[in-house]
Amino acid sequence: CTSWGNPMQAMMMAAQQQEQQQQMQQLQRQQQQKEHSRAMAVIKAGAISSAADDDSICAGGAPSVSRTNINHPAYRPPNTEPIPGVTDKRWDGYIRLFIEDHLHGYGFIKCEELRKKFPDKDVFLHRNQRNGFNQGDTVNFGVFMNFRGMPQATDLRKPRPKTEQGNDDD
Repeated sequence: CTSWGNPMQAMMMAAQQQEQQQQMQQLQRQQQQKEHSRAMAVIKAGAISSAADDDSICAGGAPSVSRTNINHPAYRPPNTEPIPGVTDKRWDGYIRLFIEDHLHGYGFIKCEELRKKFPDKDVFLHRNQRNGFNQGDTVNFGVFMNFRGMPQATDLRKPRPKTEQGNDDD
């Protein structure tokens, strides 16, 4: 009785291991699909809602929706790593190019200070973070590193007058 039990038991264990491997592979595929969908959502997301045109959002007040919402003008992905001296401060620049049609909505901000840290690279601007600004506008903005490892603008605001930017001569 035991002579045929061991091969049978071995076959059952092998079948269980194969089933477990298949389940793990399926879970990995599902996770990869979710990650891909999130990245594509950032790229393909539609225009920001009309609520984002509210001055309270771009006036420096607390955002009304979560900054992890890709449609929010102050969006920052939750899994991005901070880079001291880059992601922890605000920058000034101008929107040098913006392309928008039914398929696309992106542009680039030219910022001389950031160009020193990222030579030959302008800052990417997704339409969801444009916050009503247009090509040619001067803006003040935050930065996060996008999934391609490049600087991406977020939380665009009107630039502060020079007198508010730290002239403490009083």
